[in-house]
Amino acid sequence: MRITLAPLGRARTLSQIRPSPVAVAVSLKRMAKIVAYEPDDMTVVAEAGITVGELNAATASARQRLPVDPCNPGLTTLGSLIAASHAGPLRLSEGTSRDLLIGIRFVGHGGRQIHGGGRVVKTSPVMI
Repeated sequence: MRITLAPLGRARTLSQIRPSPVAVAVSLKRMAKIVAYEPDDMTVVAEAGITVGELNAATASARQRLPVDPCNPGLTTLGSLIAASHAGPLRLSEGTSRDLLIGIRFVGHGGRQIHGGGRVVKTSPVMI
């Protein structure tokens, strides 16, 4: 027996991501943490359930933010931002969320773990 399963963030974009109904949804509400944050490298590792608003609030003390502008950042999770390719007018100058990724890890079709990239940040050499 096969069961159709889908992640559920704030339940705003599931119909955009999945055109057919699902049997079971897995809530990402408890997957809303910042795992690692390196302000000097301008990198953050965050879980799919955190909202853009929560992420920007957490990085504001370092005068940083994720340069995307979905219509409601307080309800748009990182998972849906990437999966549904949400983008506002800033995409013209800053790119989309997918352009800003240096690494990603998620569970794909059939329960397979998919990963690409990593946390390596290249810096230019210092000239003396």
